[in-house]
Amino acid sequence: MSAGNVLVILPSSRFMNSNAEAPCSVGYHLKELAVPVKELRQKDFQILIATPEGDTPFIDPHSLADVNEDERLFYEVLVKENTQLLLPLSLERMTEEFLGTVDGLLIPGGFAALVDFWDHPAIKHILKHMHKHCKPTAVIGHGAIALAYAIKADETWAYSNYAMTCTPEIEDEAAEETVLGCPIKPHVNTKLSEYGADLSYGPHNSGFLIEHKELITGQDASSSRPVAYKLIEQLSRYQNCRCCG
Repeated sequence: MSAGNVLVILPSSRFMNSNAEAPCSVGYHLKELAVPVKELRQKDFQILIATPEGDTPFIDPHSLADVNEDERLFYEVLVKENTQLLLPLSLERMTEEFLGTVDGLLIPGGFAALVDFWDHPAIKHILKHMHKHCKPTAVIGHGAIALAYAIKADETWAYSNYAMTCTPEIEDEAAEETVLGCPIKPHVNTKLSEYGADLSYGPHNSGFLIEHKELITGQDASSSRPVAYKLIEQLSRYQNCRCCG
């Protein structure tokens, strides 16, 4: 029997700066998907994978170096067993009725998140639903850009004054020079700061995360497993409270 449903939103863009003469190949971060999904599945959670338009997502080639052999082998099994990675759900079809069946949300990063997630109206709808119903929401690295959705003049940002973390700008600047060879727009921390997030960071590759109410944010790929554990804790509390209510 399933312990509950966790919606996983992945980016599907394959290029950053697609109009440039030499666009950068990007995708979702392999470790930030594989590690949390492994932990969730071991606790019998059902994984529902979606992309903005229902297009097949691709691995960010720059993330392959962060994955060890065990994680790579699990991912290969995941691909064989989960056809949603080839035929994901579309965020455009996420109705309130469907979201009512979702217990938690996971948004991994990867450079493609910066292309697909910033100010996406369907993601805004999903995040507002999760916040309203106090459902556990976990984002990792560049996936935090999803939190920076547009707000109207009479609207309050759901995560105003929340403590959170994300990919530090200094790491993005290093990636621009050494990994991508092209500029990153936007920087996650810049957008979240503009919205009023209370950002802080730990040492690089330290597994740093911040939990604030229903929101769990991980700084980078090394946070993938700690974020998964914290998400599972919150899911258990959420379901217990729902049953009691």
